[in-house]
Amino acid sequence: MRGLTSHVLDTLRGAPARGVAVQLLRLGDPDDRGWCQTAHLIASAVTNDEGRCQLAAELDAGDYELRFDIGAYFSSLASQAGASSADDFLTVVPVRFRHTDPARHMHIPLVASPWSYATYRGGAPKTGAR
Repeated sequence: MRGLTSHVLDTLRGAPARGVAVQLLRLGDPDDRGWCQTAHLIASAVTNDEGRCQLAAELDAGDYELRFDIGAYFSSLASQAGASSADDFLTVVPVRFRHTDPARHMHIPLVASPWSYATYRGGAPKTGAR
């Protein structure tokens, strides 16, 4: 299995985060300081009932960024519950990473609350993203 999948977990509710918008951007060549100055949107997805999404069936080697619209997700939950999301801290969570082996599958989970997040390079899901 090749490509890129993601999984978003909501630690506030202790459940998968359904309906999180995720963008995949390809970053341009770094400048002389090592900063990537350009980014091009190449895919977008929304997490399913299990908090999973597939962003690319194949992924070339290079530098990328995932953008998780976690602020909109938590604001939506708050408004559904009749609560305010004024105390929410996070808006969009960017995760920059380098992919070096196009034959290898990349899986990047995000574990988030309205105030914090963690991510890591995960393994390929056993059944694939649905």
